[in-house]
Parts: sequence; C-alpha cells; structure tokens
Amino acid sequence: MDFSFPTEQIELANNLQKWLQKNYDLPKRRQAVLQGNDIIWAALVELGVTHLLIDAEHGGLGGHSVDLFLIMQELGRGLATSVFWSTAVGAKALSLSKNQGLKDFLLPEIVKGNVKISLAFTELHARHDLEQITASLLAVNSSESEEVMALSGEKNVVLFGNHADYFLITAKLEGRIVLVLVSAQSNGLECHSYRTIDGIEAVELKMTSTLVPKTHILKTLWNDREFLERVSDFGCSLLCAEAVGLMELAKDSTLSHLKIRQQFGSPLSKFQALQHRMVDVLIALEKARSMAYLAAAHSSHESHEVRSRSTAAAKALVGESGKYVGQQCVQLHGALGLTEECVVSHAFKRLTLIDLTLGDVDHHLERFSKITLPENNLRSSYAD
Repeated sequence: MDFSFPTEQIELANNLQKWLQKNYDLPKRRQAVLQGNDIIWAALVELGVTHLLIDAEHGGLGGHSVDLFLIMQELGRGLATSVFWSTAVGAKALSLSKNQGLKDFLLPEIVKGNVKISLAFTELHARHDLEQITASLLAVNSSESEEVMALSGEKNVVLFGNHADYFLITAKLEGRIVLVLVSAQSNGLECHSYRTIDGIEAVELKMTSTLVPKTHILKTLWNDREFLERVSDFGCSLLCAEAVGLMELAKDSTLSHLKIRQQFGSPLSKFQALQHRMVDVLIALEKARSMAYLAAAHSSHESHEVRSRSTAAAKALVGESGKYVGQQCVQLHGALGLTEECVVSHAFKRLTLIDLTLGDVDHHLERFSKITLPENNLRSSYAD
C-alpha cells in the first residue's frame, strides 16, 4: 500500500514547518498564548492552507482529512495552538449539509480567513457521550418574516471560543439531535473564558433563548446520530495527526537531550537501558502514526462501521501512545521535563488534552468493542 503524499502537500507542509521554526519558537508561543493572539490562523491563511478545508465547488482544494494530515502533523510538531482545527471540523459539517445558501455564504469566507468556527459539543455530566444533550431548540413567533428558533442550554470546554465568529452547537429539537450554527454576536450568549492546561483559551457557553434562524440548522442525508458521528470522526482523525506531530517533537527533543547530557563522563545516549526506552518510544510513535493514517483514510468512508471502527481504534491507540511517549520523555529529561522552558512539558500537556477531546481512551475502547463485538456476541463469548 502506498502511504506517500502528493508533492504539493509535502511542499505546503514544509513551508508551514519553516514558518513555525522562524516565527513560533517557545518564547514567541508563550507570548502569543498569554496575549490571546492567534497568529497561527493568520499565517495559515497567508500560506493558503485554508483552501484545503473546502472542496473545489466553493473555492477550495480539498476537504478530506488526508489532505490535512501533514498540516495537522506540522502544527503538532510546532506546538501551534489555533482555531484552525475547530474551523476545519465546522467546515466539514457545512460541506456535508444540504444548506446550500449557508454553504455558499460561509465556505468561501472560511477560505479567505474571515470566518472561524468553534465546536460546542460537550456538556457537564455527559462525560464523552456526545448524544447526552440538554441544550434544546424551540420554535418561537418572530415579528420578522424569517422563521427563528430559540436555543437554550449550556456547553462546556468550548475550545478557542474567544476567537470564533460562529459556534457549531449540538442541541435537541423535538427529540432529534441537530447541529446548529450560531453567530458569536447573537443576543443571549454568555461566554466565561479560561485557559486549559495546554494554554488554549476555552469558554463556558450559556445560551438563554438565543434566537437562531431556522436555516442555520444543518440538514443532511443521514440520520442525526450518523451525521454527528461523521463530523466528530473527522475531528478525531485530525487530532490523531496532530498528536503524531507532538510525539515526534517530544521524541526528537528527548533524543537531543540524551546526546548532550553527560553522566559518568559519557552522554546519556550511550547507556543501553536508555537506548531501549527510546526504542520503545519510537515504537509507540510509529504505531500511533499507522493508526492515524488509517483514521484519515477512512474518515469519509461511506460505511458507518468501517469509519467508526477505524476512528475509535486510532483515537484509543493514539491516546495510549501519547500518554506513554509523554511520560517517558518527561522522565528521561528529569526535573527539566516539567519546566516551562522545556518543549516536552508543553507537548505532554497538549497530548493530554487531545486525549480528552471528542472522547478519551476508555470511551473509544468501549465504542470499538461495541462495533466489533455486538452485545449478543459478547454474551455468547462470556457463556463459552
């Protein structure tokens, strides 16, 4: 099987890597995070990366997670935090919808960098179950001719919420799960911002009878559950690619540290026990890379079972590998690995949050088992 990428994608990723090395080292990253500046988004727009988010019909060049794999990998390797990921998932949801007017209006603006989207899928007490939703949409009578809906509820850990122009929100409408696009300027929206452990700005979002045009409720060919899973699986595949880049960064930084640090008159890299630990780190990284490739390749697969199984397996294994690589690299750095001046500490924090985004290891292991071993098979195996 050929896992090589087109030359154009490789060149674009290389250009992004050069920009990050020049303009986004650790001190500049720390300054951007503290000031709340998303300089990464502006750079991605300038480099033309946003064209990969959209299909050719709306002025883009891609729209598939395979097209974005190398970009997300480089963003991870560069410790780049940006609204790019959530905007990519929002653009995917729009592309899959039948809301032609909304697509014609927003997708070209995303390519130009004028529209950014944040995902509001998580609710308190829902754990990682995206179908546990209390936010609701109700029809109201409006004085205007356009039919509107009233959105009420709360969403937690809305990443990059302070940078968003629109929120993609999950809600219940007459018992069905729907995705609705809400302007960040809408009345009745309250945002309480804070920082996550990896420095990302997140918000707690509260909607109180927020009026939303009915045309902003995304309509699709699939049932509500499958549409939500398609969107979240796409997001998971991008997170897996970012995690691979983060693990590469942690591995390379640790290897460099072992070659430089001296003990008993020799570099630490000469000690066989530490060599074996680095080999284990490399194995974990390559396993994660293989599964991330699989998730990317199957993220748009028409078969619900194939797509869900691949994504669940990849997200679970990448989460396990990320934890292992992060722990090993921190330990091999010693106390230095816990400091703000060490890139490994930042990579480990980001890997931890990626594991908790759109379902952690336990959630996706359970999901994988339900797909591959239906309940009746489980019962018969236990009986045997």
